[in-house]
Amino acid sequence: MPTATVAIAAGDEAARELLLRIVERAGLAAAPLGVSTTDLTALAAAGADLAVLDLDADAPAVVEAVRSHRDAAVAGLRLVVLADGAAVGRRAWQAGADGFLARPFHHDRLVATLRDVLDRPDSARAAVRRAASTEYLGGRASP
Repeated sequence: MPTATVAIAAGDEAARELLLRIVERAGLAAAPLGVSTTDLTALAAAGADLAVLDLDADAPAVVEAVRSHRDAAVAGLRLVVLADGAAVGRRAWQAGADGFLARPFHHDRLVATLRDVLDRPDSARAAVRRAASTEYLGGRASP
């Protein structure tokens, strides 16, 4: 099986470098990207299997970055969002992310999340997003 390619978009250069090292040590191919690269269509066209978006706590920016994930052109691209707080996590899940980690997190948890998202069958992606979105809402159904 070919190695999955993980595109990493992070504004902080040190964070981007750390994420690259973690991904490469996990046996995945890593592609570094600048902070402004939240165009998921471009990431999918570049051959990425999964994109990691390391975003700040600006929830509207998270929603806008993730929302394009619903477009048919990027349906196969898996998406993991790294940001601060449960509120941002809820919005990321509701917008269509395949995974979310709130900072701070351990590198083992990042690797486990990436592998889980990559291994998840397409048929299960929507169900996981619904369940996670509900969990972030404290057990209430998503609006």
